[in-house]
Amino acid sequence: MGNPRHNRGHAGEQSMGFYWGERGYFLVDGPSGAGGHAANAPGFDGVAYNPTTGHMVIYDNKAFARAGNVYSATAISENLSKNLANLANAVAARPDIPQQQAILTNINTARASLAPGSTTRWPRSVQLAVSNASGQSSGVGGKLANGTISFIDYYAAPAPAPPPAGGNSFGSNARTGSAWSGPSADAALQRFNARTSNIQGIGGAIQMLQQWASQRSAMNTYYEALDEIAKRANEIDAQQKRSPYESVVIKVFFKIDNENLPAEIPRFYRLIGVEIGGESLAHGDLMGPGEHGYTIRIPALQRNPAADAPRPEPGRSWQQRYDSFVGSLFTRGGNVADPEGALSTLNGLAMFDILPILKRLKGKEPLAFDKLQQALDWPSVGARIFTQRLRAAFIAVRASENAGAAVFQNYVASCRDFGSLPPAQQKDVEAFLTGAPPPVQAMDRPTGKWTVKVHKWTWIYTFDDFGNVSWVDPLNGQGGKGRWAIVNGVLRTTWAPSPTVEEWTLPLTPKEQTGQARMADGCYALSAEMVD
Repeated sequence: MGNPRHNRGHAGEQSMGFYWGERGYFLVDGPSGAGGHAANAPGFDGVAYNPTTGHMVIYDNKAFARAGNVYSATAISENLSKNLANLANAVAARPDIPQQQAILTNINTARASLAPGSTTRWPRSVQLAVSNASGQSSGVGGKLANGTISFIDYYAAPAPAPPPAGGNSFGSNARTGSAWSGPSADAALQRFNARTSNIQGIGGAIQMLQQWASQRSAMNTYYEALDEIAKRANEIDAQQKRSPYESVVIKVFFKIDNENLPAEIPRFYRLIGVEIGGESLAHGDLMGPGEHGYTIRIPALQRNPAADAPRPEPGRSWQQRYDSFVGSLFTRGGNVADPEGALSTLNGLAMFDILPILKRLKGKEPLAFDKLQQALDWPSVGARIFTQRLRAAFIAVRASENAGAAVFQNYVASCRDFGSLPPAQQKDVEAFLTGAPPPVQAMDRPTGKWTVKVHKWTWIYTFDDFGNVSWVDPLNGQGGKGRWAIVNGVLRTTWAPSPTVEEWTLPLTPKEQTGQARMADGCYALSAEMVD
């Protein structure tokens, strides 16, 4: 008959295997049985993973005949670090396991968090738990009740089908006496759904965030971001009501541990924060050193009735347009994210902007330049945009690298797409290839870097889209911060607590910008030029 205690343990681990399977999880490790985890063997009793939510549960099943709390579960406490190392080796040797890399990232992040002096946080999507299948245990106590280990009451769990409207729920929590909210991933989703149920269009945006996180094994960051967004649902609601014709932009900021180490070292994503605002947020850069961002959008509540009315294009220099273009061009790995979308964006610009933008792109990102030019031959691109116009621009940029007085003539002779351009755009190409001054561009905002000269001083100013400006003295590295605003027909900068106030004439121009600076000792002329 065997040892009754081991028989209960075997039955309990088998029951937990069915328990997880009925709830959309598969077992990464366990249960006991042929080739599985013996009831009295060291290591985890089971590791369950949900491929939909990315949630993982590492558990120890206690099939005690007596009722009461469980006070010892060495597999997930004293021996946790060793058992995680063994689990990592076992999973690494099993390429057949679904989402193997995501599971390994969870395991290795958990291991890193246990190292002495580590700043890595325990992964949010990994949960430690004690269960009681085939036993009479009713909770956890002693050192297990420290807030890091949950209790799963196998008998109190509701039937998995049909699922309750709010998602799965599991038993009671011995530490609080309240119902356990289930796996942290499910709990995060439940909290998010409850708090954002009145926000229209948020589902598609969150799905994009989930896909992004899943591709990078960054589900921990995803669930942390979900919680932060849910807490600030009132801000999203207010933004939608304040600007119903505008998308709500949500930026998720994060850092990547081990980012600069060899590729075989796991990368760990850590949430830094979340910013919520209108479309202007998408073009700003609020990131600090070593930080990254991912942007999602909730569609506008209403179509702007003036959307189809002719209106002037916002004034921006080609340098500003380049920064916006490149900011949305690449994935984290440095690949072109959406060649079709990038070409559509370019095609919406004036030819005198397209040419310098492509020239800078070729100089700084030659592989991206080549990828976009190749994409012009894709049938899907040809069906959406006028490719001859862009093809003429790409060829002109390549021709600009040649020397000699006949560069433009040679280009015209060799580029069959040039003849399809309107006369004004042909003149733009000619000016670009002959070195003629480009048309003066009026700008409605100063976003970008400028060299500013006042009296005997020269500074570098950096403006963002949110009214912030900073200065640096290139000779000594000293600097400071201020604010800018469009006031009474001028661009005004202030540098509190300094009394200095500057006023730049409008419209702004990237070359030969003028203005004046009022300082404590007098008023001086100001000149500025945008830094390429």
